[in-house]
Amino acid sequence: MSSRLTKTLACLGVLTCAVVVAPLGPATVAASARQPPSAEERLAAYDEALVALTQELSYLVLLGWVKEPVPDGARTLPAAIGIEPMDTADMVDALAYLDGQRGPAALQQLRAIGERVPTQVDQVLSPNVSVHAENHPVIGAGVYLQAYDLLLGPWSQLVDAGIVPSVAVPPANGPTVTEPAPGPAVTLAAGTTATSATSATSATATIPATNPATNPATASATTPATTPATEAPLVSDDSSAGSAVPFALAGLAAGAVALVVALTLRSRRRAGRSRRGGAVGDEVLDAGRTIMAAVDVDGFGWAVAAQVTRLVGVPGGALVDGRPFAPSDRAFPDTATLERVLSTGREVRAHGATLVPVVAGGRVVGALVAWTDDHRAGEVLGVFAPLVGAALQGLRTRVEHEHLAFDDALTGVGNRRRFDRDLGELIGPAGRDRPVALAMVDIDHFKQVNDTHGHPVGDLVLRHVAAVIAANVRQGDLVYRYGGEEFAVLLPDAPLDDAWRVVERVRLAVAASPIVTDGAAGAPAVPAVTVSVGVSATPPVDAAAMVRLADGALYDAKTGGRNRVSCATGPSRCA
Repeated sequence: MSSRLTKTLACLGVLTCAVVVAPLGPATVAASARQPPSAEERLAAYDEALVALTQELSYLVLLGWVKEPVPDGARTLPAAIGIEPMDTADMVDALAYLDGQRGPAALQQLRAIGERVPTQVDQVLSPNVSVHAENHPVIGAGVYLQAYDLLLGPWSQLVDAGIVPSVAVPPANGPTVTEPAPGPAVTLAAGTTATSATSATSATATIPATNPATNPATASATTPATTPATEAPLVSDDSSAGSAVPFALAGLAAGAVALVVALTLRSRRRAGRSRRGGAVGDEVLDAGRTIMAAVDVDGFGWAVAAQVTRLVGVPGGALVDGRPFAPSDRAFPDTATLERVLSTGREVRAHGATLVPVVAGGRVVGALVAWTDDHRAGEVLGVFAPLVGAALQGLRTRVEHEHLAFDDALTGVGNRRRFDRDLGELIGPAGRDRPVALAMVDIDHFKQVNDTHGHPVGDLVLRHVAAVIAANVRQGDLVYRYGGEEFAVLLPDAPLDDAWRVVERVRLAVAASPIVTDGAAGAPAVPAVTVSVGVSATPPVDAAAMVRLADGALYDAKTGGRNRVSCATGPSRCA
């Protein structure tokens, strides 16, 4: 290749040799007076453009909308950045969002900081796909790959200059974050008990003092029930309804993280820097993929610590969101040392340890720790740290989107979708040898509450009852809003007698806990509500049969006078 052509391609790569001839108007003069963007702002803009471009091309490939033969660079792209095939409708939703919103926004972000945008980049980031699953377009991949290379040039230069890459995945298109709704206040002190005067077997009920703002989004489907969060997630209050968009965007988040991993390593390989202990690009990439498999912060922290140890060959640890993860025989660095890393965002070597900052979402959120003062360990961790930050951002996004998809917006407990999934898992082949009970809990005369006090108070009652149920079930039991004023409780490893004792405690607690409004002058006084409960248990091992039997028992409880527990089969006290 001639030196002239080499220089020309280099100019295209860094986007500094392009000359745009245009008349100098007011906009041009204003732009020239603008302060030049920081390196971090430039990297963020190129981050976003690369994410939007590669994800749009990935979904075009997965949908089969790319002209044959598909270039290898496009054919392998979805797997390379971690995007897997989904339902066609979900992928079309994701593609429509990328082409119509995220791509144009990324293009605008580049222009807003004064970057020269090549024609190919402008073409692929502008709306250019007519998204219809039935009558889809056929797109050429070549222009996408050209635009990718044009964006990668400046991105790589910035990363190699030491700027930390990060990916900010925007929330689902449409809804916006709202202020969290206040939780139900309960006047009885925590630990107050109520006993049944009418039951042959007394049951002790716990009245929660408050509705703690725990976030169910951080718990898996089998996490023990806790008092639900009052923060309202970004979905409709209809617990049985759900959009495909959260699932599609969760795929986008995972792809964004994997893209940062791939781009960082490609950039480092271009630089040709040697790494200590065989920690070459492929090993760091493997480490990045490993930590991306974590499903919660605990698993993530320990996975990062293990990979630090593997990469640098000495005991390693991590500080993630203020929580230390380290071998038991190692004392974590002192607070002053950690503060130096977190406040300056710079590598620190002190007291026989090397600490490298981790950045996620544009801020320092933790550090990687290796118990050695060898500067080469800092070089290795410097390559790994951006991948850790990107993976943490992706983990947070996945957790958020699971929360949107599987938790009730009003009460914070699981929704109907989560209930259906969990019930199927509990009574499926993997759990068939374990007894499982199901309780359907319905608020008595709830329509009268809405008619008398209004729907805002009705919402308060629903949150209150959800909190009381969650506070009085066992560790490991699972609480859901089934629909309307009806809740469901799954009780793993609970024979019918045990399930009855648990839900009787729930019934007593609800009846004994008055509902307190916001305390404003003229606020209505709301009397305590009661609940009726129907219980079924395995066998049968069929989900529909369990629900049908529990519903039948709930009907018996309603027609038998309400404020009582009825079982589908079992002891006479439950009849």
